Amino acid sequence: MTTMENQKVYLEKCNDYNLDIIEEILEKAIRFLGIRIPVSCSILLKPNILGIYPPEQHITTHPVVVEAIARIFLKRKNTLFLGDSSGNAQYGNTTHALKKSGMSAIGKKYGFYINAFDKHGNRVFKNKRNYIFKQINLSTYIDEVDYIVNIPKLKSHTFLSYTGAVKNFYGCIPGAGKPYGHLRAPGQQDFSHGLLDIYCFIKPKLLLNIIDGITGLEGAGPGPAGKIKNFGFIGVSQCALSLDSACLEILGKNPADILTHRFGIKRGLFTGKIIKNKSLSPVSFDMPKGSIIESLFSRFIPGLALSKPYVMKSDCIQCRYCIQACPVSAISLDNYPVFDYKKCIYCFCCHENCPEGAITLKENIFFRIFKNLGNKQK
Repeated sequence: MTTMENQKVYLEKCNDYNLDIIEEILEKAIRFLGIRIPVSCSILLKPNILGIYPPEQHITTHPVVVEAIARIFLKRKNTLFLGDSSGNAQYGNTTHALKKSGMSAIGKKYGFYINAFDKHGNRVFKNKRNYIFKQINLSTYIDEVDYIVNIPKLKSHTFLSYTGAVKNFYGCIPGAGKPYGHLRAPGQQDFSHGLLDIYCFIKPKLLLNIIDGITGLEGAGPGPAGKIKNFGFIGVSQCALSLDSACLEILGKNPADILTHRFGIKRGLFTGKIIKNKSLSPVSFDMPKGSIIESLFSRFIPGLALSKPYVMKSDCIQCRYCIQACPVSAISLDNYPVFDYKKCIYCFCCHENCPEGAITLKENIFFRIFKNLGNKQK
């Protein structure tokens, strides 16, 4: 495969979860990309299963998209596996999430394995050339299968602004390893490089990236605090960075504003140029205004100029998920969550993983004034 072929992206309008229509779209995409569908191979399907949410909340990859690609591979006598690790580090959480999202039902229907990564094998992957994660614990499915198919959900993200194909690989870290990853890469820049490091470990076996852009989240995503939005399309590519770039263009955003895009080009992972089968009409997208300036403030002046997490007591059910998700133990429970902002690294994992959407983000007054001054100068 040449670099140019890797950067092809297939886009098609799709407004609802009709299994036959989605399967047809994926078949056409595979032909456009020039991919030879494997025969009698082992393939891992990697959806986005953030937590224990049903499909109608559109927080997780929709099961119909997964079923459509599964049917294509099963026709060629392939052996399928499906796995992920949810955002909450509590053991057994991902198993419940896979059931709630509809993934387990698909496995049962077609007779293939559904596994939480925290219940499967894992090992330390090493690469001295990586930027942040020179070694990191990942699922051994990466070793055990012939190919990997990445099936992310199109959503906004309060920490990185956008989450799609590249961000979905963070789920290859089993269970409690994800908070530790945030601890090792606390700012937006380090974390974005860390995501690309993980992508480099997986890329040799990556067959396809299929983004569920039919219905997702905008605003305060990627969890329940986000607003459900119909984007009306499916995107497919062999290159995760190219797919994210094409999606951002549809959303009316400059891909260069997303750090994984900029760093991906800098690191030679792709050119930044893509070949599309067609251009789709732009779709409005309320994306959190993640800021490099904000990230720098968080590292040198903790708590001064950041959006801080707060709890809305009326929505909080004291489930302790925010405490379990925090990589630096900055949250305690005194009837309701209490935040230690001196410890906080502002990764917003508490906000992302709160099942009730009870963690909100409020901008520090100094940062709000700073932004307002900047807007007046434009």
